Amino acid sequence: MLVEVVAGLAAGALHVWSGPDHLAAVAPLAVRGRRRSWAVGMRWGIGHSAGVAAVTPTPPKAVII
Repeated sequence: MLVEVVAGLAAGALHVWSGPDHLAAVAPLAVRGRRRSWAVGMRWGIGHSAGVAAVTPTPPKAVII
């Protein structure tokens, strides 16, 4: 399971940095309140992750033989 989590985090980071639309969408919100810009980024990330989690199927349970 650790491999899946690390791979998901790496893919998510690559997705964010390779997609200028994410930076273009969050930048104006972050500039508005510089002292709380981290909160804007955190809310954006949580919302984005929640959407992914909502559509991701539950992995099958491991069968121990």
